Amino acid sequence: MVDTLLPVIDLTQSKPLICQQRQIEIIANVQSAGSDFSYEWNTLNGNFTSNTNTLSPSVNSPGSYQLIVVNPANGCVSNRAYDLVEEPNPIKKVELLVSDPVCLGDDNGHVEISAVEGAFSPISLTVNGMDVQSPRVENLSSGDYLLGITDSLGCVWDSLITLKEGRDVKIVLPPDTMVTPGDEVLIIYSSVPANQNWLNTEWIQVPGGGIVCNDCPEYRFVPEEDVSLVVLAKDSLGCLASDTIFIQLNDAVALSFPNVFQPGSNGVNATFYIPEQAGLALIEFLRIYDNWGNLVFSKENMTPGIAEEGWNGLLNGCPLQPGVYVYQMRIRLNTGNTILITKDLTLVR
Repeated sequence: MVDTLLPVIDLTQSKPLICQQRQIEIIANVQSAGSDFSYEWNTLNGNFTSNTNTLSPSVNSPGSYQLIVVNPANGCVSNRAYDLVEEPNPIKKVELLVSDPVCLGDDNGHVEISAVEGAFSPISLTVNGMDVQSPRVENLSSGDYLLGITDSLGCVWDSLITLKEGRDVKIVLPPDTMVTPGDEVLIIYSSVPANQNWLNTEWIQVPGGGIVCNDCPEYRFVPEEDVSLVVLAKDSLGCLASDTIFIQLNDAVALSFPNVFQPGSNGVNATFYIPEQAGLALIEFLRIYDNWGNLVFSKENMTPGIAEEGWNGLLNGCPLQPGVYVYQMRIRLNTGNTILITKDLTLVR
């Protein structure tokens, strides 16, 4: 009886080719195989990572693989093809809980993975390439974050998550101002947005540093010196805001300057000078002009209250005509502030 029995081949694979699971064995089972059978694998589009003359070679890429089996006893040859297919990424769905920072500038935002569908446990998490040990990532400020999930087979899911800026709330005081000593000042704040409700507010006066009013929509007082007022506010979500106003006393308003003098009268008004008075430290310069803009008197660094330093109504030793002149001076106050003042001056004879 002639032996014409062909080798019967059955092919399977050891595990799925998926993601980073790349080393796969194609397992051949040949019925009634003899020890002298020969085996040869080949492929046109795959890749072997081990010998091809074995029953179960290792491969690392998808493709069509073919096994040829020869029975030397009868010369019969069998072949069988096997299509190795790469499985798709199994991570199909990831559910996230995203919370933006509450207030502008806060770092209390968070991202939490609530569910992952299809991944092979255990999974690992990265944020911007950094390993994270918990499915909840906290202490995040506004901005973009690249969230990555990798399962035990090396399958990766990633997504760019954007946390929005927190609430931008402001409390706004009027611009810095100058007031007359003794005047009462009323400061009222406004809010942005306009309908913003504050849980509490504090008014702080500097110098001093103490709280002068709690939960006051306005603050009314009579400043006794140059002062800054700071208002601090917090809303129900813990968002903070602050603003400052500087209030300066206009010492010059309380000063008195002569506007008429009578040269040669032998009286107190015979010379034009600036009298000594509280708050006035120095006259840095005094310049007097006639109606045509001609300079008729100029002096610097004058001491208030010294008549001899003033103008006697003469120009080059000659008396000037009666009329209205203009003087300009820069005075220095005890506070160190300087003020430029321009006024009319009437010369009477």
